[in-house]
Amino acid sequence: MRIIICDDNIEFAKELSLLIKKFFNTKGIKAPEIVTFYSGEDLLNDKYQKDIVFLDIQMPGIDGLSTGHTLYAQNNNVIILIITSFSEYLDDAMRFNVFRYISKPLNTDRLYRNLSDAIEVYYHRCTPITLDLEDCIKCIPASDIVFLETQNRKICIHTTTEDLYAHGTIKEWAKKLNLPCFFTSHRSFIVNLTHVTQISHDLIYLDVGKYTAYLSQRKFNKFKNTWLSFIEKSL
Repeated sequence: MRIIICDDNIEFAKELSLLIKKFFNTKGIKAPEIVTFYSGEDLLNDKYQKDIVFLDIQMPGIDGLSTGHTLYAQNNNVIILIITSFSEYLDDAMRFNVFRYISKPLNTDRLYRNLSDAIEVYYHRCTPITLDLEDCIKCIPASDIVFLETQNRKICIHTTTEDLYAHGTIKEWAKKLNLPCFFTSHRSFIVNLTHVTQISHDLIYLDVGKYTAYLSQRKFNKFKNTWLSFIEKSL
């Protein structure tokens, strides 16, 4: 895990870094790498992974909103927490799926609650899934799986980068994918709730309509409630 702080206020950034380290120390856990940047430009020029980002909005040069949009476009799994004194930017920030909005000055208890939630989401997304495929065994993060469907007596695993093929049934794969983010929406489909963007009474839209999966009518209410609950926990 790599935690990023991006704030042009040097003293505030130091305070936040110390509080994050204290959070891990009180839990008896070794703190992950914590890296500080003082501008959006420097953050965007960084070529290494960005897992959890604490991002100020008002900064010289590229502001936090533009920086956040670019980060999310590069990696939609990045967890961004906006930290600012200016609540009028909240609506704009939510447009690129900001995880949480934390006001200045910092409330330590609120900071720690939100950091704890962010870490939980990070580990859910990064849980490795071992796929026993037709020609090899592959391990990928759970978040990379968009959905599974039955195709010509095989299982097609649609990921964010490629389609993979495996043997078995949807029922068997549902047991393998025993995580809260996966839902068997139909006898021929398993969807990753992380990628769901819209539903109708018989279809699930994933990755902003790039894919669709069937939704059984008898499962509609259960799926809707599960999906809404999943979204609430991620906000």
